[in-house]
This record gives sequence, C-alpha cells and structure tokens, in this order.
Amino acid sequence: MEAGNNLGSTGSGAPVGFSPVLGIGSVVGNYAANPNQASAVITPPMVPMSDGRLRYWIAGPGTVFIAKLGTSATNTPVATAQTQVGVLMGLTKDPGNNFWFVDSNKVNAVNVVAISPLEAIGTVGGHVLFTFINAIVQIFA
Repeated sequence: MEAGNNLGSTGSGAPVGFSPVLGIGSVVGNYAANPNQASAVITPPMVPMSDGRLRYWIAGPGTVFIAKLGTSATNTPVATAQTQVGVLMGLTKDPGNNFWFVDSNKVNAVNVVAISPLEAIGTVGGHVLFTFINAIVQIFA
C-alpha cells in the first residue's frame, strides 16, 4: 500500500497498549523522533508522518494487483492483448532491476483479470491487473 521506509535504528519495537506514543513523525523535542525507530533522525516539517510500521495488501483471492507484462523466455516486455484476460500466468523478478513482472511464459501464480485502462491495448510492456490463484495463497499459517 505504500513505499518502504528504512529509518535506520537499533529499534525499540511498536508501542504497547496504555503507553504514551512520543515523537511520531516530524516532532521536534528532547526525545526520539520515532518510538519504533530509536535512532531515527527528527524529520523536518511537512514530511509525511510515519511510526515505522507499514500497511500492506494481503494476496487473497479478492485483492487485485497491477504489474507490467513480460516474458522470462527472453527477458523482454510483452504487448498486452484482450486475449490475455482470464489466462493463468506467473511472476518473475527482473534480473536487471529486481522488480517483479507478470510472466506470460509461466502458468503457476496469477490470473489476469483485466488489461490496464491507463494504456492502449497492444502496449509493449503494458500493465495488467491480476489476482493470485488459490493454490498458492496462504492467508493463515
């Protein structure tokens, strides 16, 4: 749901119930800038608030994600097509930049549910909307 925030620290953990939460975000004072990141610097005004925790989307059957379309066969982008909707594909990490893409060369991870409406159909390296298939989703440990 949001970009990672790497606030370097030795860490003091998340605040526990009934304890004061001091110094979240860009508070200037005589205490740490962040209760979860003990060594974090005090951020300047107008910087978004953060307590060191991140929100995330669970890869459940009803959550729709978006990613670029490519193939691991040649490590190149693939043009989007309406015929790809409903097709099972995989996910692969691009060895050049460490971003993940929907892989048309695999059939083991995701179901393409739509072509991105932000780009024309036929866009090479365009985006597709997808859900994870039930066989690989593990919501409960």
